[in-house]
Amino acid sequence: MSKQSNEVYQVKNEVVTKNAASTTDDVLTPDTVLTKIRIFYDKYKKQIAYVGVGILVIVAAYFGYNYYLNWLNEEAEVKMMGAVALFEKDSLDKAIHGDGKNLGFKAILEDYSGTHSANQAKYYLGIIALKKGQYQEGIEYLESFSKPINNLISASAYSAIAYGYEELNEPAKAASFYEQAARVIENNQTTPFYLQLAAENYEVAGENQAALAIYKEIIKRFPNSQEKSKAERMVEKLSN
Repeated sequence: MSKQSNEVYQVKNEVVTKNAASTTDDVLTPDTVLTKIRIFYDKYKKQIAYVGVGILVIVAAYFGYNYYLNWLNEEAEVKMMGAVALFEKDSLDKAIHGDGKNLGFKAILEDYSGTHSANQAKYYLGIIALKKGQYQEGIEYLESFSKPINNLISASAYSAIAYGYEELNEPAKAASFYEQAARVIENNQTTPFYLQLAAENYEVAGENQAALAIYKEIIKRFPNSQEKSKAERMVEKLSN
């Protein structure tokens, strides 16, 4: 047993044995409690000091890091606006690398790692890569993008990944991601649309039972959707 471990053991053992050895003669009054605390502190003040300093360092580091991260997030959000404007103008290369006045998404990803803006940069870089026909690169960016729960941007990211796999001729993977896109936020517009794309890709992959199940789901859950009529035709076709 190490010296430090032995000291900790002794502290614990002393507390336990003292409690066990207490008798009716050892009456705990405010004075006796204070005396015992002083004796205990004098004996183990070095260990107590080490623990106290350690806790202070951890607390200071935690609040310091959070303050720094908040400041970094605010700065990154301002820098991000220029790259987003370039993206919306379809200036894709400038959106990636910057235009001399504004940082590009790659610089934001590298310079502001760990921030919300750096995560958003992964989404934009993925979409740009898909637009440029760089499907594997786009998929990698979008898969590394931390997707918010119950958020339409997450549905968009999943559907973009699915599109990338479609272009790479991997329909089973495309179908799986279209299903995920459909179920992020369920509504009467995007959900049946993404479900139909998933079913179509399952058909291409030869997974007709999976496709049939989705078409039936569209008919049952979204009877007023535009996708219902095709779903009915496909159920009849795949059931024969």
